[in-house]
Amino acid sequence: MNPGLYIVGTPIGNLKDISIRAIETLKEADFIYAEDTRYTKKLIFHYDIHNQLISYYKFNEAKRINEIIKKINNGASVVLVCDSGMPGISDPGAKLIKACRNSNISITSIP
Repeated sequence: MNPGLYIVGTPIGNLKDISIRAIETLKEADFIYAEDTRYTKKLIFHYDIHNQLISYYKFNEAKRINEIIKKINNGASVVLVCDSGMPGISDPGAKLIKACRNSNISITSIP
């Protein structure tokens, strides 16, 4: 998997409402950042995903943005998910996406 930020859409209501590509991305990424790790743990447990899960939410996003950009610049692939749906629309994520764009970091959307 290439270094960069991967924005992965997650199921709304039913864990089976996820794409094969999203599951593969979650499995192959170096790090998964999640708005609510409690919800995301259910998803990754269901699909037997064992990547490092790290919290990323409104109150720690300023600290996490620099951490994520540093990891990507060092060659990591990072996934961002939210509780359900697509990150960055009404959840934490918009500031990270903007920071990655400003840093010329590859951003891939996985619906």
